[in-house]
Amino acid sequence: LLASVSVMLPERNQDVSPWVVLVVLGYPVLETLYSILRKTVRKGARPGSADTAHLHHLLYRYLRRTVRGTNAVRFANPSVSALLWGAIVTSLVFVLLAPHTRAWALPATAIQAAFYLSAYHAATARLRRPGRRRQRNA
Repeated sequence: LLASVSVMLPERNQDVSPWVVLVVLGYPVLETLYSILRKTVRKGARPGSADTAHLHHLLYRYLRRTVRGTNAVRFANPSVSALLWGAIVTSLVFVLLAPHTRAWALPATAIQAAFYLSAYHAATARLRRPGRRRQRNA
């Protein structure tokens, strides 16, 4: 459905640049492109191979590690969804408020990519830090 609308919207509305579609679908497109690059360049793996290094996986592991108590842990997955839906809604707000031109859409896509990369690298850096673990008495 998204692919069909993404093709039909600029085709049927000459005022809408095809680049605006890239802003609307910014997070999924960036996640896919970065995953392909990460797998092929860094790991030498096939681009379609499964892994758990996507942004939503990293955020989930970080929240599971930092949240204390069994009752709070069950909210880690919905919290990640809320965070990522926030990123998607932000791109939709940009599209609603800005002109639908290529001159606007390309910088907006670059800003989205910068935010995605900074969030990804911040999540990986926080996961690399040793967490607070109980020390055993010898």
